[in-house]
Amino acid sequence: MTATDDTARRELSEAMSKLEHCLSQLTDEQAWWRPRPEMNSIANELAKPVVEQETPYSPFFQDFSAGYARLRRIAGTPDDIAKLVLKALTVEKPRPRYAGPRHARVFIALKRWLPERLFEYFVNHLNQQS
Repeated sequence: MTATDDTARRELSEAMSKLEHCLSQLTDEQAWWRPRPEMNSIANELAKPVVEQETPYSPFFQDFSAGYARLRRIAGTPDDIAKLVLKALTVEKPRPRYAGPRHARVFIALKRWLPERLFEYFVNHLNQQS
């Protein structure tokens, strides 16, 4: 059994060094690039095995992943933020603050219009659903 374990460790080590070599050839932008918005990047795929392992932290990762997937649908893309920055830099009279993605504008409006306790209840309720 020890010989099998040693062989498996050696093969895993060789595979990891090949993978590390390939990843070192990519820029961060290439590693996080997604062919289509609904697809994962290479970096996401590499992180999956860590997230899917049974550890004491597994429930946290699962909850986080579910909440992240929900927020990803309404969050802005880096291009949206870049357009907003470009607008702020090129407008004649820039505002002191800009709210980027839709969800940011919604939360700013809710914070402005709702009483503080109701807003806190709303935020806490959303966090419990994640």
